[in-house]
Amino acid sequence: MSPLSPMMRRRRAHPEFPLTRHTVGNAVVVCREREMTQQARELAMSVAADSEHEMVVVDLPINMPISAWDTVAELLPRRRRGVRLVLGGRSREATALAGQWLSERTGRTVVAPDGAVFPGVGGTLFVHAGKNSGWVRFRPGRAPEWEAKRFPRPSWDSRVVDPWPTSAVGMAEPIPGGVWIHTASHDAASRGHWSRLVRGTPCQPDVLTAVLGCPGMPPLSLDDVARFWRRLDEQSREKVRFVQYGPVRLPEGETLGQALADLLDARVACYTGMPVGRPESPDVYTMCADGELGWLSFAREVGYLPRSHSGHDGAPVLLSHRVPVPGVERIGQTVYWYTPDAVLEVVQSGLWMRPPQDAQNAAAVRAEPGNADFAVLAFDAADEKRAARMRALAQDVLARLDPATRVRCRLVPASELGRQAVRVAGPAHGEVESDPARTSAQDTVKLAPVAPAPATGAVGTASATVDGATALATEPPVAAGPAAASSVVTESPVAAEPPVAAAPPVATEPPAAPAPPAATASPAATEPPPAAESPVVDASPSAPPPPISSTSPVVAEPPATGAATADGGAATATAADFATSFQAPPAPDPSPAPAPTEPERPASMGIRLEGGPESEVDETPDVREEPATPAPEPDPVPEAAAPPETGTAPPEAPAASARLQPTPKPSAAALLPEGGLSEERDWLRRTLSREFDAMSHSTSRILSEHPGFQGTDARASGEVLADAVAVRLYLPSRGAAIDQALRGAQNGPHVPFARCVVSGLSRLPSHRGATVFAASPTEQQWALYRRRTLVTEWGFTHALTEPSADQRGDVDVLVWSMTARRTRLLEPDGDDRVDNRVVFVPGTSFKVLEVTEPGAERGRILLRELAESELDDEGGVHARESLDELAITSLQRCVERWSGAEPRGAVGDSARQRFGALPGLV
Repeated sequence: MSPLSPMMRRRRAHPEFPLTRHTVGNAVVVCREREMTQQARELAMSVAADSEHEMVVVDLPINMPISAWDTVAELLPRRRRGVRLVLGGRSREATALAGQWLSERTGRTVVAPDGAVFPGVGGTLFVHAGKNSGWVRFRPGRAPEWEAKRFPRPSWDSRVVDPWPTSAVGMAEPIPGGVWIHTASHDAASRGHWSRLVRGTPCQPDVLTAVLGCPGMPPLSLDDVARFWRRLDEQSREKVRFVQYGPVRLPEGETLGQALADLLDARVACYTGMPVGRPESPDVYTMCADGELGWLSFAREVGYLPRSHSGHDGAPVLLSHRVPVPGVERIGQTVYWYTPDAVLEVVQSGLWMRPPQDAQNAAAVRAEPGNADFAVLAFDAADEKRAARMRALAQDVLARLDPATRVRCRLVPASELGRQAVRVAGPAHGEVESDPARTSAQDTVKLAPVAPAPATGAVGTASATVDGATALATEPPVAAGPAAASSVVTESPVAAEPPVAAAPPVATEPPAAPAPPAATASPAATEPPPAAESPVVDASPSAPPPPISSTSPVVAEPPATGAATADGGAATATAADFATSFQAPPAPDPSPAPAPTEPERPASMGIRLEGGPESEVDETPDVREEPATPAPEPDPVPEAAAPPETGTAPPEAPAASARLQPTPKPSAAALLPEGGLSEERDWLRRTLSREFDAMSHSTSRILSEHPGFQGTDARASGEVLADAVAVRLYLPSRGAAIDQALRGAQNGPHVPFARCVVSGLSRLPSHRGATVFAASPTEQQWALYRRRTLVTEWGFTHALTEPSADQRGDVDVLVWSMTARRTRLLEPDGDDRVDNRVVFVPGTSFKVLEVTEPGAERGRILLRELAESELDDEGGVHARESLDELAITSLQRCVERWSGAEPRGAVGDSARQRFGALPGLV
């Protein structure tokens, strides 16, 4: 009788327990037929390749029969290489027996884990279960041998294997990236920090990361670090990079690196934060006091010499750093050419804009330690003329940084660094101001309060120029996510590559919303409006409404409200009505519709939840009026007008009486809330479930084609998808009702929807440069723009990056953009499609630069988008004539260039109504 094939033997021996194997990623998975677990699949997909062994993941239940191991041996790849075995859910004894048995059964070397297997960053596998745990090598006829603690094995692996006490209260524990030295504790918080370090610390081949301290625990003594240092040989010491993770007991006025160098009497190197990302090219994020990540540091590694060393000059040395902005030429170890009269230098605390020679306060700037909450962008301010030039160049650099770093960057005169009286108001926001007694007017830089960016991924932005003019303003932080990838410059032996992933920055609590200016602060506020104009809501023509900070979360279902409309009426709607507005319009009825008896109002002006209690909520916009002057009467409600025919009428007919948009309450604003958008996204999926499901498939395909939109985990990917679907639902013509409700400062179901749209737009590429759209302002709108220097738009503003012949209107509105988002990737099809569209998010402020009414030539309105640093606490705008001149010159050049070229880009018939609304006006 001929021998049976392995497959036949398997089926005869185990008909009730059939096994199969699959090649997944860099591993072979042995499992029951059609019963591969998700954990095994994810492990096989992420594990790094093994050049010496076949990676085999055995995915079998604990109670499988012993005879099934024969089938496992038969299913192993039949090659001469050894086998690296990964078994889940079994004891150390069972794993060791399985490794030895398979080695004898197959006659091959088997490497199996003796302990629990922890997957790490970049496909690493960390085996830990107390002393002597790790990867064990089994060979036929030989005793087992301990091989390594980590896979792939770093050069320093054998030096950090087992946990051991460094003192009566100290402990050194191995982690994938090196060692964690901290105050001994066995509570849940300490275990949580260990698990976090195991999952997030990259295992670098030639860098031993020594993490010091634990947040929330007593300070670590430097003696514990010294005892660990003495256990290392000279070669391993050169590979150590210290990271301060929690409190460390230091001498007064000392930094961690210098204190360690003096204590150990050796040259030491410290990371400026926590390494994050793939082992080949990790990013370095600063560490906040609570253990959360701060901002992506420019300086990555800093070297310190002991004071007893002959080469010690009082300042540490930067060993490696990342390129600060794209496209700059390196001319020194940490210096980059920026303009003929200025260079950009990377320092510990951030960046330094200075002249090539005769820099001011150089020693103090280079010695200034980094701050975990904010980055410093210093500029040379030796005299008034130089200070203005260097400040302008520093502002240009600030505008080119990625959003996550930009919102945590502070402009500081170089003369103020190194002084004792430097005050920072609030964590990572507020103002940077030195001692008033020692600060001159030109050396003080005040920054407007900055709301924190949410922990969602953001698309990095690059600078753009128009005819050689570079935008110099900063971008309001509408979202932030992982920082943009940046190059790394290394002077030490540590290899560094461009990073591929980054962790989201920590969100800090924003300051309270500034109070509006008093009604008596401006004499112009007491003057009544001209008799020829209709009453307008304008408490102070010279100062805009103060910016608000959205801190009130939106509940999962918007509360029942009887919201007051902008025209003084009240409107209610149900969530079903709101969902209906996003469905495809029904076929037109040939019979004429009866005339309405009262004006129609959009469904999103208010909301009444079906089946729930109704309650009246005051939704009057928070606008202060002068007590001595009676409030103006509300404007009459205009009668509902028929929509214009496609292609024959202006895009959007202005209202009968124009007025400034009221400042909305936080609950009625589309600004991103502090606590994230989880409730808003849940509400979106539930309320627009049918439209959401119909749009999700095509949106997922678009996102898959652009990896920049991908989240770092399943939850983040779901958030990205929800935000992208919201944008695709908003861009068609049916989204115009959202803008109308936002401009009226009304509360309702449009608010959570608009916030999801804002988050989705923040992930799209930004546009820096000229934008344009056509409009037909009324006399009242012209009057308001002539009287104002600043307007704030609380809805979305649509514009184009170049003119289109499909737009209608006798006035060209040109806006110099810093943060407008390009919507090409998510544009709808058909008549709703717009080529070259960009969208400004709600809350964007614009400065009115020039107003020219139409006559023999077309009218023109020039606007410039303002950065938050240009607005003070009272909502006033700081005069920056250089930026205004730059924007005017660039916009005029664009007009000249566009006038001699044929308009390009189509605007769909249904989309023309989205353009033409002047920012800041109702």
